[in-house]
Amino acid sequence: MKGGLSTAPAALVKRQMSNVILVVCRVSLVILSFILVASCSLAEDITPPPGYEQSLPPPAPTAAAVEIGYPLTAPSVPRGASIYVEKCVRCHGPNGDGQGELAAQLQFPPANFTDPALVANTTPRRWADIITNGNLEKFMPPWGDSLSESQRWNLVAYLYSFSAPAERLETGKAVYEANCAECHGGDGQGDGKLPDFTNQEYMAAKSNQEFFDSVAKPDHNIAAQLSAADVLAAVDYTRALSFDFRAPEITQGTITGQLTNGTTGSAVPAGQPVELHIFDNFEETETLTAELAADGSFEFTGIEPKTGRALIVTTRYGDVLYASEVAEASPDQPDYHLPITVYDSTADPSAITVDRMHIVFEFGSGVAQVGELFLLSNTGDKTLRPEAEDGYTASFALPSGYIDLAFQDGELGDLYVPTADGFADTSPLRPGEGVRQILASFKLAYADSLTFTQTITYPAAVVNILLPEAGVTLTGSNIVDGGVQDLQGSSFHLYTLTNVNAGDTLTFELNGKPQAASGEPTGSEPTAVAPAFDLRSASIGGLSLALAVAIVTYWWVQRKEVVVVKATSSRDLAARREELLAEIAELDEGFDNGEYPESDYRKEREKLKRELKRLMAQGSQTTNVK
Repeated sequence: MKGGLSTAPAALVKRQMSNVILVVCRVSLVILSFILVASCSLAEDITPPPGYEQSLPPPAPTAAAVEIGYPLTAPSVPRGASIYVEKCVRCHGPNGDGQGELAAQLQFPPANFTDPALVANTTPRRWADIITNGNLEKFMPPWGDSLSESQRWNLVAYLYSFSAPAERLETGKAVYEANCAECHGGDGQGDGKLPDFTNQEYMAAKSNQEFFDSVAKPDHNIAAQLSAADVLAAVDYTRALSFDFRAPEITQGTITGQLTNGTTGSAVPAGQPVELHIFDNFEETETLTAELAADGSFEFTGIEPKTGRALIVTTRYGDVLYASEVAEASPDQPDYHLPITVYDSTADPSAITVDRMHIVFEFGSGVAQVGELFLLSNTGDKTLRPEAEDGYTASFALPSGYIDLAFQDGELGDLYVPTADGFADTSPLRPGEGVRQILASFKLAYADSLTFTQTITYPAAVVNILLPEAGVTLTGSNIVDGGVQDLQGSSFHLYTLTNVNAGDTLTFELNGKPQAASGEPTGSEPTAVAPAFDLRSASIGGLSLALAVAIVTYWWVQRKEVVVVKATSSRDLAARREELLAEIAELDEGFDNGEYPESDYRKEREKLKRELKRLMAQGSQTTNVK
């Protein structure tokens, strides 16, 4: 490893996965016990216990089934365990009994891999097919596109461990060695005439029930000596001979990158330090430091790319923290390239533009609650940052008479500072489109009419005004009436203004007595117009209006429970970073389950990763702006 250890910063991310931790512990114990086991075969005509011969319905046909081959080497139980934790545990549970955290929400119960009847009457080939192609009639997603063939066979191997714990295999081993090894061999490979229990094609096609029934054939003569329980244990041991229980070799990977300066004519100083942050299940476990080579490159070696690990490289340049993309490690990909672009700094705000501004209203008795969502871009090639310790990067005017100003990600005196006519933001603004999102909320007095006047500080491509269908109308010059929009089940009247210049004044009139959905006058407090909005589904749909309403109203609902959001302390910033990584993981899982189109998935994922990098930088600036 080039470079040395440095003090780890506040954790970027932590996932709420206590159930996964329990699974990992269980997997470790089972695997250690399995390593003690080593061979298998059978006995004779034994009557199986009740229910053992229960047959299962055939899997539902799939439209475009993916053909699978047989494994070339023995499937790895330890590797299958890590895949199960990542992909299966939430539905099938840490113990494989179908009691995962999502099981109660599913119409059809997840498969119970501890059920003897289920295990007896299936084959590894069938389980591999279901894992590959899914069973959508039972809401089982296909994993053929997201897991390699070897990974799917490893998962099959691990599924058998739920019905054959270590103590059962030890019993089966003793039965096998005493009654079967003489003919079948200690390793189960036979003598060239008998079946080879390590042959993957042969074993994948056989069910445990078939093995059990084989003891009734004339060439077995030990039926009277064995109980049904002993034969069942020997069957499980026979199955285990086709799997690999050894811990996999640790792969060592390399993280490389190139640090470049995106500001025209500028270079990166020699010796600029970079840090590699390593997260395991969203808990930062190590931070490594390296210095740039003469050509601006950097390298970290000896990094294990294990499942559940995330990697991100950061550097501080011009007192601003910059970050690479987040790499999700995989044992199948040991090496990663994580370049970083830094920029020189400026205090000149002339490159700021507003891609979209959304103004969302809700009404109560005598008050209008207003949410304003700004999506900012920096069209220049320098990062905008405060010139002085008490300075700011971008300022925004608000309508006169506003009260109760609050923010989604901070508060006045911290990330935001008050100005004579509104507020200002102190966080750095890096070059790029949509690099900063600001959500402010305030109240205006409303007595059946209101003249709304607000100066637009920066050029705005689009300003959307959304009114709930509550009996209030809007009139104003150059404002286009977009009619009623159904945004995920809630109706809003949309008004739009485009190509607004910096310094222009947005003016419109609101008139009418607000009515609740029942037709009765609204109460004394505003009621969120769309409390049932699903924020993630709104954003993944790529509908900017739906996303704006979802964000604003969701926040209003949350604020009624906690009065005001405070998210700029180090602890709260870390919590939001944790949420972002959890959202990325949940989004990936949804995409793996086929819930989202790939284009929408990629777009949303990039947005979440940009937000994660922004929060990292914001955390580094918090101590500078207080």
